[in-house]
Amino acid sequence: MSVSTDGGSSWTSLLRAGEDGTGSFATNSVLTSNFSPISANDWCFIDNSPGCFNLNLSAYDGKPDVRIRFEVQNNGGNNIYIDNIKITGVCSIIAMPPVANFSANETEICEGHSTSFNDLSTNVPTSYQWSFPGGTPSSSTLLSPTITYNTPGIYDVSLQATNGAGSDIITLNNYIEVHANPMPPTINQIGNAFVSSYNGTGNQWYDNSGPIAGETDPIFTPSSGGVYWVVYTDEHGCQSTSLQVISTLDIETSSNQDINLYPNPATDVLHISLTANINQITLIDISGRLIYNEYQIKDNSAVILLDALPSGMYIIKITTDENIFNRTFIKK
Repeated sequence: MSVSTDGGSSWTSLLRAGEDGTGSFATNSVLTSNFSPISANDWCFIDNSPGCFNLNLSAYDGKPDVRIRFEVQNNGGNNIYIDNIKITGVCSIIAMPPVANFSANETEICEGHSTSFNDLSTNVPTSYQWSFPGGTPSSSTLLSPTITYNTPGIYDVSLQATNGAGSDIITLNNYIEVHANPMPPTINQIGNAFVSSYNGTGNQWYDNSGPIAGETDPIFTPSSGGVYWVVYTDEHGCQSTSLQVISTLDIETSSNQDINLYPNPATDVLHISLTANINQITLIDISGRLIYNEYQIKDNSAVILLDALPSGMYIIKITTDENIFNRTFIKK
């Protein structure tokens, strides 16, 4: 009988025993079928009291990957069976120190936002010690803490997991990235239209009822008086909110003065026609810069050449004897 403590790579002999050469493993008669022992004593040496071997294996208690090997040698042939081997004792679970590991619900967040951390350690830790440089709070002993980051930057996170068998610590460098919130947008009023200081995408206009459906362009022309503001969202999903502005104008309420502005988007030429005479046409870009101004047209139509304009969005302000109209168009 041999024992291994390394999974079978090497073996140590514990017992070598056999009969003295006068005994026999033969059955009481010649059999042509398999021999099945009736009792445990059929396997024991007759001259060994109490009949079977008892071997103390307590020296290997608690060691990992213990294996036991039995070897039988007999000149009579092979097909020798070993049966009724009993290994007794009290089995205990060997505690292993934790292997620390964790994850975060979000590793990229915006300034002032929070993220939650999740313990992924193995071997059943019983206590935790987290470290969050740059976070609030900066440390925690909770299983799954939630941490707020108020300053933009890139931060490490550490976790020490402990149980009765020991502890383990893991540090993930540059694990949390905190993006700065964009500067709040400013709103310029051009005629009856409001213009966000952020060009392109990312704008959402609001009134007291919430976000205004479809109003995501930098330029917003209210359909009625009220309080308005714009929320800008950058490429990281971080947001900022403008101050509120108030519109007191009744815009384009005259039903008999329809405006035709075409084509829109335009390439080289923009056509304007109304049912009333045009007194003035003013063209402004979305930053509020005056591009074109024409007075005393005294006609109900006009043509504006656009070939010298860069591509982008523009506001055109049309003044008649009774009203002021604001329209937006895109130069391709």
